[in-house]
Amino acid sequence: RAFAAAAPPPRVQLWLDGGTASASEIFAGALRDNCAAALAGRPSFGKGKIQAVFGLADDSGLIVTVANYLTPAGTAIQGVGLTPEAGLRGPGLGLLEPPLPSAAQFDDAWDHRVCATK
Repeated sequence: RAFAAAAPPPRVQLWLDGGTASASEIFAGALRDNCAAALAGRPSFGKGKIQAVFGLADDSGLIVTVANYLTPAGTAIQGVGLTPEAGLRGPGLGLLEPPLPSAAQFDDAWDHRVCATK
């Protein structure tokens, strides 16, 4: 006899701040848009350009933007970053600096923002 358990997806919270950029922003946005994580902390850096270097005859190079990253939901990252659902108050950027988002803030972010359409 087979049983099919409908386990809820794990509740993952990713910490963002101004140092979260490029690949980490793309990863965080993908998890958020696929209802796999809630974002906490401060807004990310906003680096969503893909650049290529083209070598020139005089051994110099030309850097050209060739594409922009979007999250799976089509949200642009460049220049704006990702905005956490559960933010921090206070002047510092320390990872363990109070006040940290509470479990209730994470639950609210998860239930009402991240998975609202899932």
